[in-house]
Amino acid sequence: MMRHVCRHLIHSATPKAVGGQSMSIEVNQVDEAISVAFQEASAVETFARRLEDRIGQIPGAKRLLPSRKYGQPLNTKAIRENLSLSSLIMKDSAELSHYLGLDPSVKQRLDAEKQARQDAADRMAELTAKAAAENQAARQRRERSFHAGINPTTGRRHGY
Repeated sequence: MMRHVCRHLIHSATPKAVGGQSMSIEVNQVDEAISVAFQEASAVETFARRLEDRIGQIPGAKRLLPSRKYGQPLNTKAIRENLSLSSLIMKDSAELSHYLGLDPSVKQRLDAEKQARQDAADRMAELTAKAAAENQAARQRRERSFHAGINPTTGRRHGY
């Protein structure tokens, strides 16, 4: 009896061909909808993997990525909530930080600080080179004075 009821339900729920139209149109629509859904999921998956690969290029960031299911986009909220991952991303790339909704100015500030340190080191190297040249010139003057018999401090001849 149960088998008969199931067959009746299946048979009554199946659409019938009306006026000579075939059911292939409806099957094609279903197949097309399935194909479109799969292509959309594949596109989302491809984009998510590329984004994961981009984040994975940052040292130490790959192991901090949130897990996700196939066809699902990367959870940017989870990335923003993960302080370690978000700080690594902000230090590495201003563009990626902006895309993920993080503060892109961190990278710019770090770059500015790094440039300021480099400029200070360059100035210090120039000053050191200038002082070394001055010291060398003073040493040569003292040696010439000493060999000429002149006291370099007083400028007078020795023994007088």
